[in-house]
This record gives sequence, C-alpha cells and structure tokens, in this order.
Amino acid sequence: MIETVIKVDGMRCPHCEAHMQDALRKAFDPKKVVASHVKKEVVMQTESEVKEDDIKKVVEDTGYTYLGSTSKEVVKKKLFGFLKK
Repeated sequence: MIETVIKVDGMRCPHCEAHMQDALRKAFDPKKVVASHVKKEVVMQTESEVKEDDIKKVVEDTGYTYLGSTSKEVVKKKLFGFLKK
C-alpha cells in the first residue's frame, strides 16, 4: 500500500474537502482518501504509486493549487497481528 500526502492550497471548508476527495476517488480509485482544509493536505492510500504529474493535474483541474506531494510505502497491520511471533 502506498500512502501519498498531497499539499493543497485553496480548500477553505468541509465542502472543499469533499470536492477534493471526490475528484481523487474518481481519478485514482484509492483505498482511502482523507482531506483536511485546516492542514492544507490530502492523505491518499493506493495499491500502487501514482505519478506526481497526474496528481497535480487532478488538483489543479479541481480548482485548487498543488503545492507538492510525498509518497511512502506503508504496511497494513492485520487484526490480531500482534499475537503472531
């Protein structure tokens, strides 16, 4: 699973967050996407890495300003995984 943190300027309210989340869901079919207008960022989890240029295009086509993004691989913890040794 790849987690991408996208810095976005221009989101001012929860409606802006929903608008950005919907655009990213439509473009990339992420497993999870959470936007925060307070933090000016969107955290998106996908099965594979998404190209930065593609992210920038979606953000800017939605009417917001793309400020950059970073991606990292995350390991999904399984329920009761702590019991295995």
